[in-house]
Amino acid sequence: MPRRVPITGEGVTQKLLAELLNIEPRTVRRLEKEGLSFYHKKGTNERRYPWPESLHWYIKHKQDEVRRRLNSSVRTDEARAAKMEAEAEIMQLELLEKRGQLLTLEHLDRRVDALFAAVRGTMLTFSGKWAPELVNCLSAVEVRERLEVAIADGLQHIEAAVVNAVETSDEEEEPNEATVRDDASDDSDAA
Repeated sequence: MPRRVPITGEGVTQKLLAELLNIEPRTVRRLEKEGLSFYHKKGTNERRYPWPESLHWYIKHKQDEVRRRLNSSVRTDEARAAKMEAEAEIMQLELLEKRGQLLTLEHLDRRVDALFAAVRGTMLTFSGKWAPELVNCLSAVEVRERLEVAIADGLQHIEAAVVNAVETSDEEEEPNEATVRDDASDDSDAA
């Protein structure tokens, strides 16, 4: 308990301020580095701390400290929540992939490449394949009918090429059951 309550406007010594704030005198010096104001008594090197301003500063300092801790705690909680959400999303993606409901970019790239290859191949062979069919046509209607057959044939060719490419790429991605069993037996042998 402090010896006396200082008069408002009177400076207090380091020792008395420490008693009034219920802290150690060396803590008062640390608080100076954090912004606690002081002055020197006239004609001496003795430090004085303005009262009650020092008390108000100390209360605000403690409140700020609590706010920083709370903010840090909130940021930590938010980071934990974001991490948990990301982990849940990863698990969901892994499940979709295991179920075969998720396409990887590599898989999609192979499908698009197969589509473009089929379209290119069909287009490159179109004129050579169908030109002889059109030479003997006597009317525009006959040319149109034969072109419709040619286009339908080309689209069927493209579709068949894409389906074949998709089935081939799906088979490449599925693990071989014998390989999986061999790996499992290797693990049990190692144990």
